[in-house]
Parts: sequence; C-alpha cells; structure tokens
Amino acid sequence: MAHRLDANPLFGTGAQKVLASADGSVHVLRVDAPYDPESAPAKQGLRQLRTQLVPGAVAGVEGVDWAVGGDTASSVDTDRHLTDRLPWLIGFVVLMTMVIMGWVFRSVVIALTTAVMNLLSAGAAFGVLVLTFQHHWAEKLLGFHSTGAVVNWIPLFTFAVLFGLSMDYHVFVLGQIREAAASGLSTRWSSGSSCCRR
Repeated sequence: MAHRLDANPLFGTGAQKVLASADGSVHVLRVDAPYDPESAPAKQGLRQLRTQLVPGAVAGVEGVDWAVGGDTASSVDTDRHLTDRLPWLIGFVVLMTMVIMGWVFRSVVIALTTAVMNLLSAGAAFGVLVLTFQHHWAEKLLGFHSTGAVVNWIPLFTFAVLFGLSMDYHVFVLGQIREAAASGLSTRWSSGSSCCRR
C-alpha cells in the first residue's frame, strides 16, 4: 500500500510512514498529500483511498477493520452529515415555530406568515453569504481574498442566529399589535400604531 501510494501523484512522491502497534495487530499509514485539505485533488485522493486503494490492499485479510481519517476526511464527513441533517433541522424549527406562534396568538395565518417570513429572511442572508464569500463579490469592499467556499458550520450557525433574532423581533411586534387591538383599535390601525411606537 505504501509503495503504491508513492507512485500516485495525488499523494506526493515522498516515502509514506507506516506505524505498527507492539503486537502487530494495528497499523497506521500516514499519507501526506501535496494539496490543501479542502482542495479538489485532496478530496479525489480521499475517494480513491476509501473506494479503491484501501479496500484493495486489505482484500482477503480476514477480520480486518479499516478507516481513513485526517483533515480532508473530517471535512468531507462533516459536510455529508450536515447536508443529510440540515433539511430535517430546518423543517423541525419551522414546524415548532408554527406550532408555538399558532398556540400563542391563536391564528393559523400568523403562524404561516411567521414561518414564511423567517424562511425568506434566512434565504436572503444565505444568498448574500454565498455572493460575498463564494463568488468574490465583496473582496475589494471588505479587503479580503475569497477562497471560493463557505466554512461548513457557517450555514447552520447563521440559520440558528437569524431565526432566533427574527422570531424575537416578530413576537415583539405582534405582541404590540395584539395589545393595540385588545384596546379597541382595528387590526390595520394596530399595525400602524405598533410601527409608530417602534
């Protein structure tokens, strides 16, 4: 395996280090790739290791367990995990928002409107994030060099913060409108008076 990787341009030409446990039952092959861990060649090398090289090297060895780790593997696995789970998380948060808003304000319309408005604001923020950091639109304005990617934990963090802030403001405004409506004003006048008080 080590000799095979030495001849593979995706893994450099230096000698690969093989470490073994004292009883010889565990072996670790350290592979140094001459690419950035987030780059396409590094990810291509990881795919080759996981789908072809390592399975081929341990084929026929009975009872063997193997894994490929490292910076690139960690990043790829995290991306896949987030991609699989993020839609479920967003769906859960939106559903709970609708349930809570519907229960507090006794209105299906308010619950639906709240969910739609929060999703629109989060979507707009994601659009700005992508344009700024993936498509180089604000490099000169903000004085930075874009890598063409967004760090994998940023979308989840951004969604949580934006949804929380949006809900906070939404509940505050709706609470004021409800108070004004309870004092005898029409819904339209309640909305206007709430905005004026802000």
